[in-house]
Amino acid sequence: GEIYVSDTGLKRVAIFNADYKFVRFLGSASDFLGPVGMCWNPAGDRLYVVDTQAHKVKVFGSSGEFLFEFGERGDVPGSFYFPVTVAIADDGTVYVVDSFHFAVQAFSADGEYLFKFGSNALVMGSMARPRDIAIDSDGNLYITDAVRNNVQVFDSKGNLKMTFGIAGSKAGEFQLPAGIFIDNDDIV
Repeated sequence: GEIYVSDTGLKRVAIFNADYKFVRFLGSASDFLGPVGMCWNPAGDRLYVVDTQAHKVKVFGSSGEFLFEFGERGDVPGSFYFPVTVAIADDGTVYVVDSFHFAVQAFSADGEYLFKFGSNALVMGSMARPRDIAIDSDGNLYITDAVRNNVQVFDSKGNLKMTFGIAGSKAGEFQLPAGIFIDNDDIV
C-alpha cells in the first residue's frame, strides 16, 4: 500500500501512502548520494536501492532500517561504475545494471558477487548503454539499451536468447529506451 519514489536531486527515497500523501523518507538524509532504481525481494522483507553516485546497492528492511550495502566504484568483479537499476529473481538472485561497465552483474541476496555478462564489444549480447531490467515468469532477463535502441533477452545465467527493436519512431522501434516492466501475464 506504500509508494516509494527515488529522488536523485534530493538524494532521498520518499515514501507515500495509498492516498499519495507523503509519509516519511527511507533512512536518513546522509544515506544516499543519488538513489535511482530499487526493487523489493520476492519475500518483501528487503528493499534494494541502487545509489548511482555512490556506486553501491543499499539494502533496507521492511521497516526502513538499513541492513547492509555492497559494491564500490572500481573495475573488479562486484564493483560498479554508475549502476542504475536492479531486479530480483524468484530465487533471490540480484541483478544490477552496471551502466558504464556496459554489463549486468549478478549477486546473491546477501550481496556476494556471482557473475556478470555483457561488454561494450560489437558482438551480439554486448551492451552500449544498458538502462533497465525486468524478469519474466521463466526467469528471463529483459534489458533495455538506450544506444542500441533495443531490448536484449538473456537467460538467468546471462546467455543471450534474442533481441527486439531497432532505432526509429514506428511501431516496434525505439529512441533511447529506458524503463521496462513485465506484468504477471508476461506482457512486456
